[in-house]
Amino acid sequence: MLLALLALSLVLGSLLPQLPAADAVDPATANRWLSTTVTRYGTLGTPLRAVSLFDIAHAFWFRLLLALLAFHLLLSAVEAAQTAWAALSNRRRPPLPPSDAPHEASASLPPPLRKAVNAVRSQLA
Repeated sequence: MLLALLALSLVLGSLLPQLPAADAVDPATANRWLSTTVTRYGTLGTPLRAVSLFDIAHAFWFRLLLALLAFHLLLSAVEAAQTAWAALSNRRRPPLPPSDAPHEASASLPPPLRKAVNAVRSQLA
């Protein structure tokens, strides 16, 4: 819903003329431009100006929508981080073999290498 409202406001901002940045600096020039634009749109001009559709980038409601989007993204990032932390902290390590049990790695050695390992073991024993 939030993204739909933002998308709708951006579509309206691209369909309706917006207050030029150069005119926004000077309030007298901005009022003159807005008055000219309101008269061009006739009876719809005054309600469009009242809800700041000719200057969406500076409208309170548009900035509020952007702030809500930023807050929602922050909450989503925190939730994802918590989920990842829980998954990483609950991960179990494989159990170590008992120290007195013989290692099973020698069973998978090729015969010449197994023969060499056994020869070394017999020399050490």
